[in-house]
Amino acid sequence: MKTYFRIILPIFITVFVYAALSGLFGPKGVYSTRFMETQRDALIQNVNALNSKGYELDCHIKNLTYDPETIALYANELGYIYENEGIIKLVDFNSGFGRSFKPGNLFKIAEPHFLSDYICKTMAISFGILVVLLEMLMTKRYADSKKRR
Repeated sequence: MKTYFRIILPIFITVFVYAALSGLFGPKGVYSTRFMETQRDALIQNVNALNSKGYELDCHIKNLTYDPETIALYANELGYIYENEGIIKLVDFNSGFGRSFKPGNLFKIAEPHFLSDYICKTMAISFGILVVLLEMLMTKRYADSKKRR
């Protein structure tokens, strides 16, 4: 019974440590899944903001295409004039007030953080070897204590 226990315990601990590490910190573990979920939510918010900005820009395009008053206003700002109308052009004067069209914010996707399978296996085997060494040490101490009696 003791020999089975000496063999099975290190194997069990090795498998348990590997399962725990890969389940928590592995590529498909809990930590990386949560990280990817937060990235997905931030990306969805960015896409929604870009959609609303696109809707605003579509409204401006429609106004510039179909509304004669808006077309005339922008044409005057660009320097076009009606017949028999004079214009004074100021130097270093920006007439683009009220037009702040920004395409949106830049969104950088971060790399997910996880332990590779190689690292998980190496750590699990290290724990298994540590258990074997501890068992050997305990067995030696037990044998030494029996000799003293």
